Amino acid sequence: MTAPYPAAVDRMAGNLTVPFAAGADRLALAYRGGEPSAHTAFADYDFAEHRARFGTDPRPRYLVTAREDIPGDVAVTVGYSTPQSATAAVTFTVPGGTIAGTSMMVPLGADVAKAVLKTVAVQGPKGQQPPVTASSFGFTALLGDLAALLWVLGGDRDLLADHYGRVRAQHTVEQATGLSLDLLGSDLSIPRFPPLPYGFAADTIALYHCEDTSGTLTVADAMTLYTGAGHPGTRLPSTVTGVDGRFGSGLGFVYGRSEVTVPDRADFALPATASLTAECFVRPAPGNWRGAFLSKHTDMLDPAKPGWGLHLGNFRGLDRDVRLLLSDGTTRVELFADLSLDTDRFHHVAAVLDRVRGMTRLYVNGELRASDSTALGALTNAAPLRIGFDDTTGGGFSSSFFGTLDEIRLSRAALTSFGPVLGEDDESYRSRLMLFRRWNLPTPTEIADALNGIVGLIDGVFDPITVSDAYEKSPVGSHTLTVRPATLQPGESIDALGRRGIDEAEVCGTLADDPFDPRWLTYYSGPAANFPVGDPRMRQPLTRALDALHAVLVELEGHSEPVRVSGGYDPKAPDLRAVGRALIVWHPFVPAARLAALAHRAGFSWVQHRAATDDVYMSLADTSVVEITGGTGWFGTDLGAGNPTTPLGIQPLPPHEAQQRWSLLQAGPGRAELLGTVVGNVTNIHPLAPGEVTVALEIRLGGRTYSATRRFTIGPQTLPANHTIGADGAQGVDESIAGSPGDGAYAADYLVTVTDPLLNVAVPGSNRMQASVADRLGRLLAIAGKPITLASGWTPTGSGLDAVGRALTLMPGDASITLATLGVMAHGAGFDYVENTGSVIRVAQRAGEHLEILGPRDVEEGSATAFSLSPQASPTGGRRVEWSVVTADDAAARLDGSTGERTTLLADRAGAIQVRARAPITDGGNPPYTVRVGLAQQLLDREKAGTKVVIRRDQYERIMNVLNELHPIGVEFDTTVIRAHVLELAVGQLDSFPAYTYPTYRLRGQHRTRPDRLD
Repeated sequence: MTAPYPAAVDRMAGNLTVPFAAGADRLALAYRGGEPSAHTAFADYDFAEHRARFGTDPRPRYLVTAREDIPGDVAVTVGYSTPQSATAAVTFTVPGGTIAGTSMMVPLGADVAKAVLKTVAVQGPKGQQPPVTASSFGFTALLGDLAALLWVLGGDRDLLADHYGRVRAQHTVEQATGLSLDLLGSDLSIPRFPPLPYGFAADTIALYHCEDTSGTLTVADAMTLYTGAGHPGTRLPSTVTGVDGRFGSGLGFVYGRSEVTVPDRADFALPATASLTAECFVRPAPGNWRGAFLSKHTDMLDPAKPGWGLHLGNFRGLDRDVRLLLSDGTTRVELFADLSLDTDRFHHVAAVLDRVRGMTRLYVNGELRASDSTALGALTNAAPLRIGFDDTTGGGFSSSFFGTLDEIRLSRAALTSFGPVLGEDDESYRSRLMLFRRWNLPTPTEIADALNGIVGLIDGVFDPITVSDAYEKSPVGSHTLTVRPATLQPGESIDALGRRGIDEAEVCGTLADDPFDPRWLTYYSGPAANFPVGDPRMRQPLTRALDALHAVLVELEGHSEPVRVSGGYDPKAPDLRAVGRALIVWHPFVPAARLAALAHRAGFSWVQHRAATDDVYMSLADTSVVEITGGTGWFGTDLGAGNPTTPLGIQPLPPHEAQQRWSLLQAGPGRAELLGTVVGNVTNIHPLAPGEVTVALEIRLGGRTYSATRRFTIGPQTLPANHTIGADGAQGVDESIAGSPGDGAYAADYLVTVTDPLLNVAVPGSNRMQASVADRLGRLLAIAGKPITLASGWTPTGSGLDAVGRALTLMPGDASITLATLGVMAHGAGFDYVENTGSVIRVAQRAGEHLEILGPRDVEEGSATAFSLSPQASPTGGRRVEWSVVTADDAAARLDGSTGERTTLLADRAGAIQVRARAPITDGGNPPYTVRVGLAQQLLDREKAGTKVVIRRDQYERIMNVLNELHPIGVEFDTTVIRAHVLELAVGQLDSFPAYTYPTYRLRGQHRTRPDRLD
């Protein structure tokens, strides 16, 4: 925003000659220092300089000038002192819409000549952060009559300058208002929302939509829908329901016979500090009558008694004029609209009692028609709230109402804007235009950002909306593998990720990074290497990598001959051989180029084919020096709960001067204890409860600490009848931990058929299951090593997880396996849920990938490798499958373009890749790409704990508007979760797909807000 143009009084006073300077003198008041806030003190000031310069006493008046635009009404309270009073104050209102540079006189009345300003406090609209006084308002003392005269004379000039500033600002969405904003929206084909009924607002006391039927005399309060408690009214039988209203139906009032009364409640009380807005739509009937249409008077015969009311009739010479009457029993305020309401349309009338600003206002159709600053006390009374009035005696100050009312609302706040019943207000419309004017890529993330930006808070939660892909029906599968080099050319290097030409230091670190002590080296005596020269000592991890290289040589090359080490541990070496983490090797039968590639496959972190000597340098990034040994295995887990203790050791053994300490980390259901010494080379672990535990070892040697950890899985000792266990070892769980049938994808055609010699299938076809279940069943058969009977499995006509192939019932197929032991084995195989029913073992699994892709875990560069789906019972072939490949780092691979159930991978460059498959469904063709719109986990957790989560009507309309505007072709939005939290949808007060939330760009021609103009 540009700086405001200087006020006219300052410009004109600056051009005056010295004789007139005394009368035009001014003093800008300063604030005291401190934290910026809504309450600020003035720095001490006096007029001594004025007296010294001009030899005369000042005649002060005080101006307040807006330093920034004031969007809403602000109440300003100025504290001051006079010779007669040490503390006095005056409160006045700076109206909303005041722009920077606007000034007004501080209304000090008779005190103005002697007042000394002390403090100033500001209060903004209710529910909004009050403005900072020092940055929002400036105060100036006009010290002479001429200064005051110049301020008055320059007022029109200031108004024109303000208007000019407004006009210049209308070309931007951020500053445009009214019709200017509509024209900007027209360019975007984004019109305002039409006038709509009220929804939930926190300040609402009662809300009557007047949609009641003739079958009941009760007039419903819509707030009951939101809060559970409302203020329903009772209508007289002659009050007509179902007449045409402003929104849907309204209530018709027959002269002298119609009225709705709402019993007095504490919520209707109006103490001296409580604000109120009472509003409704009214369409008066023709005729010469005068009546109250919305009121709460103590006595309708005595207007001086406490109460308030809106009246319609012949006032001050106008038919169907609106009168607002308020009284606290002592003081009475009357406001008139001075407007004759038409009888052929609805008019919105609002009475506002603003206690913060000390104002009473009367609005008609959103326009302020009258206001009064008379202070009022409490208006509380015990009379009922009356909608309409049935008096015909004419003896009171008001009589019966004749006409139609709709959308009646009482609020405990002083409102100045009446959206959405009068149409979408500028702020709401502006927020939508600011969103839609920019280009939005309709990805789930972008759509979520747009929704959260326009919806705001839900139940106090930021970013309450989530948008995620929904794969309900398309089965998917993935297979991760590594592309390995076939050879490394002389001078070429490669790291574990397949990246060529990377420095060893970047992958494995440098000698300076490694806190090394040669006492941790261990002698290698295995079959993988001979040491014709050099030191056979190395770090413990290097021994495992060397053994892995030997296994690869035997498997792929058929050579069991060990490699020859020409460069082992050497404390003077310039590379990682100096810390026992690297070797230089060659092989008598395998060329160095091939040997380097095999070393990469064996797991070495960095490998280089050295050109000068035609040998291979290979190193490890692992800097550990010691590992924990022990653990015998227990039916797929490491240990069995309740089994005897298991000794744990250290490899290699630390020097005798080292200090060891063992400890146990327990974070889940798993429990164990360490028995015996915890400061020696050996300790004993005693497993107590199923789950996971971690054993930690710390060794102090030579002023340094070396550590090692090892995770142990503990299985149950047995699984008795009527006992259950989860994958994490938690006991007593129910099957819900495995999820529901609707989780993930399901298509019967792509269930995996398990045919294993050890599996006896009792019911033909029940051995079809989802891929994740088949994987764990295979592990179970490997653990058992003996026959197992599948009593039941996939049941297409069944219910629960059995119907989608994610649950099985098993029985021992061999007399040596008991039911309880089979349950222990099933837990060790990794099933999420295992239950011993007493007659069978029931297992269930969470949703996972539906398709199983068959293929190797390693392929070589330049190779063409076939991948296929696991054999299906149906379809038998010829079905379309979408194959894709995802690469990491420098890896490169491509598919041959096949869309059948087999594809060929062409491996181009080393690294990790993933082959993915997506299969079609069989019934109804492929579904559209679906995006699910839901609620943040924080809101779901609150709802689960019993807190009601509600999405307001206006928030739902904005959500639907964003989704409809940003809707990509071929994408389906699932808003089931959102709709379930919109209360108006449940009772039929709102359409699930409001027409006004759809874009207008599909209409021919430009949408013009002003159809009478051609611009």
